[in-house]
Amino acid sequence: GSFFGLLPRSSLPVSGALFIQLFFGYVTLDLLWVWAEPEAVPQPAVVLVHHVVTLLLTRVPLLEPRVAVPSSCLSVVELETLLLVGQRHWAPWLLNSGPAGAAAARCLNLAYWLSFFAIRLALHPYVAMFVIPNLGLGFADAVLSQTLTVVLVLFNLALFAKNVQTALAPAKAGVPLSPRGQAPC
Repeated sequence: GSFFGLLPRSSLPVSGALFIQLFFGYVTLDLLWVWAEPEAVPQPAVVLVHHVVTLLLTRVPLLEPRVAVPSSCLSVVELETLLLVGQRHWAPWLLNSGPAGAAAARCLNLAYWLSFFAIRLALHPYVAMFVIPNLGLGFADAVLSQTLTVVLVLFNLALFAKNVQTALAPAKAGVPLSPRGQAPC
């Protein structure tokens, strides 16, 4: 067997089932952290709902380990989340650190947007349209997985629209755009 015809399953560093279990634990802990410390994120209610949808989506591969590897494609978005956190915390400092820092902030911004498009606007719709329908799930699990993945895709589109709106809005006098509001370089 292969991972979408790209890699032999035996070359994957960890089993799909173990990865999904670890991912489920990570999302659960992150959900609890955001619930306990809502000021840690700009929109805690949105993050909490997103985490609940993600946990519900993770239910299928937890119960059917044979679909864990293809299902784990959706979790790669957490790599993009690291870039998002980097933008929130490092870009303001980098932008004020001279030309090299500004260049690094632009590179971080570019990496964020490239990963955003590749993962949220390409991989997630691909999984929703082509992977889930071919997993051989029972009707209820297929409908749940398909619906929740489409919800994530719609969430991603709304997030993109918000980012574009923020980037195109004129900055208020004396208030620079946040790193998330910067247009891709």
